[in-house]
Order: sequence, then C-alpha cells, then structure tokens
Amino acid sequence: MANNRIRMKQLHTLITYRVSGRSKRWIARSLGISRKTVDTYLGYLHSEIGSDLSELLSWDEEALFRLVKRQDSPTTHQELELLFPLYQKELQKVGVTRLHLWQKYCLTTPHAVTYSRFCRVGGPTLFSSLGVESKSSNAPGA
Repeated sequence: MANNRIRMKQLHTLITYRVSGRSKRWIARSLGISRKTVDTYLGYLHSEIGSDLSELLSWDEEALFRLVKRQDSPTTHQELELLFPLYQKELQKVGVTRLHLWQKYCLTTPHAVTYSRFCRVGGPTLFSSLGVESKSSNAPGA
C-alpha cells in the first residue's frame, strides 16, 4: 500500500466516515492523513469488497489488517522477478521497450506495480544483461 500504513483504528474510522457520506477531503483532514492516502485505501477496499463498504463496519481490526495486508504481500515482487527471464528475451527484439513490457504486465496483473518500481525492481537483473547503462556512468564527451 503506502510506505506508512495507517493504523487499523484509523482505517475503521475512515470506513465509518465514508459510509456516513463524508467527503474524502473531510476524512483526510479529520484523520490527519493525505487525500491520496484516503483515495488509495478506499480504492483498494472498493476493489476487494465492492461499492458498499458498510459490511466492513462489523469487522474487527484484525480482520481489516488481514484484508489490507493481503495487498502488500511481497509476492508481487517475487511474481515480477519470475517474469524477468522472459522480459530479457523480449527486450532483445527490435522495437520492444521497458514501457511496452510494463504495459503488457499491467494488462495481465490485477495489482501491478508502477512503472518506476517495475524499472527499479528489474534494473539490476533485467537490464544489466542487455548492456543498458545509466547516463551518469558514461565518461563526459563520450
């Protein structure tokens, strides 16, 4: 989810406020978190539960934690790393770019990582065998 997760009590309060019709801005201000964080959590909850979040009001903090923890699992990166050998072969083809591979990855993965994370996770493994170097490693004037 985010680098700094909200506490489950805050998440329960967020759900309570949203079910009662409060705006995302109001929720963010009252909980002392950003609107982006509210959007992220609500988006994830809607994708898992559907549009009616009222059933979550009866869940305890442990159940909410298990629901949110599921999205954070490290298997996302592990699954991505399993695709790297295929991506190495694909990148050797003419016209195939990292962006193209990431877009293809997003179409097949429900909780895909962002493009920058895709490049960062794949950087050392995926792109080193192709001779891809950063510009800062080149000598000036070369």
